[in-house]
Amino acid sequence: MKPETILSAQVILPGPSGRAPGGDALVTAANIGAFTPAAADAERALHLFSEAGFETGPLIGNSFAITAPARVFESWSHLRVQAAPRGAAQWRMQDGTVRSELAGESLPKAVRDAVAAVAFPEAPEFGPGASF
Repeated sequence: MKPETILSAQVILPGPSGRAPGGDALVTAANIGAFTPAAADAERALHLFSEAGFETGPLIGNSFAITAPARVFESWSHLRVQAAPRGAAQWRMQDGTVRSELAGESLPKAVRDAVAAVAFPEAPEFGPGASF
């Protein structure tokens, strides 16, 4: 991917319990508090990404968007970024596999304790460019 290509990703924050939605962890009205990050934790995560050179969007629920040239994503993650078939981009992992999401041990150490995952969104299956 060209270093100047502008990319966006979604940063998912863990709630106070350390949990994030996904898999078996479904958000309901009864458990929403377990997935809502504390304001101070969200501010810290926003600051970490801003300091790393990303433009950050507002916190909405448990996530916010980040935008930057591909070179900033590569410098931050220490991984190559490549075009994805149905999304903006994917990370090429050290073992050669590709992922649209970084989570857990694959996250850079600087954000590992503040972030549940960083994901490149997939393009919708409708609209311009969609095949029906």
